[in-house]
Amino acid sequence: MNGRLIYSWMISTPKEFKRAKEYEPKLVKSAPSYLEIIPKVKVLDQKSMKVKNNDVKLTIKSYFPESIVLEAQVELKDILSKDVFELKDGLFETCKKIAEPYKPGGIIEEYSIFCVKDYSNVDEAINKNRSAIASTLKDEPIVLDEDEIKNTLSVNMSYGKNDMIIIDWDGAIIFDQAGEFDEEIDIIEIVNIQLLGLRLLDKTLGIELERLKDLGLENKSLLKFKKLRAVFKDVVKIRSESMLDLEEIEDRIKLYGDWYSGKLYDLVSKKLYIDRWSQSVNKKLDVMQQLYDIVNKTIYDLYLIILEATIVVLIIIELFVFL
Repeated sequence: MNGRLIYSWMISTPKEFKRAKEYEPKLVKSAPSYLEIIPKVKVLDQKSMKVKNNDVKLTIKSYFPESIVLEAQVELKDILSKDVFELKDGLFETCKKIAEPYKPGGIIEEYSIFCVKDYSNVDEAINKNRSAIASTLKDEPIVLDEDEIKNTLSVNMSYGKNDMIIIDWDGAIIFDQAGEFDEEIDIIEIVNIQLLGLRLLDKTLGIELERLKDLGLENKSLLKFKKLRAVFKDVVKIRSESMLDLEEIEDRIKLYGDWYSGKLYDLVSKKLYIDRWSQSVNKKLDVMQQLYDIVNKTIYDLYLIILEATIVVLIIIELFVFL
């Protein structure tokens, strides 16, 4: 089965981009257009190279200021060949090297999209290659169990009578005789960028909670007062910044409804467990809120102790003066 491999490598970066060409994909399935809802794609650079004896066109682009997608396109005679696994390993190393100047964060997301337009009947094409398609989407060179194959192929949707997209955790395959793949690619990459943002935020909160958990807040000694004030400021800063980051991640794109782009976005989001990652971040924010309350109460108690001690000292001084 010949087709095109779109290998996407999503990273976060602190680097700013002042000059970039804006690119608008050709849409044939969305009504209304989703281009009014999400930022336009900015193309930062384009390169041509050889990877594992394959001609690769690499496009470096960005949907949001702090995220970058390294998108490698490869035309293949057989997208279901075992050689594709080795090719993807080569693309991983290539993207890793090219991404170095952008100073990527510690987490990446990679996703493979296989685009097929040369077929007669989509159901026949899938049934004929069902086992190989499932293995390719899961990046597994072995033959999968029949139940696993069924589960993998069941997560799909169609727009026309003879097209289909199948979504899995690690990859997707798009059947479209017109060869119009831009819309699906954009939506899949955006969901992966959201997943990347949530994973980074979850990791950051986990590190901060680990740092703050051994404070010994039950010990209300005066010696800890100065330290607790510093901790209090940290908790407020971390929690407020994290809440803003989470809100920004969730509000960046609101693709929903019964039109094609909204349903596809919902399908990909569910497969990549966006809701679960969001819940994990919210749980950590709840813990941060509890820590905030504990520190706040501890500081308040210490203020009372200091106030009571000050009153006692003043009384003693007044009695001393009187005597």
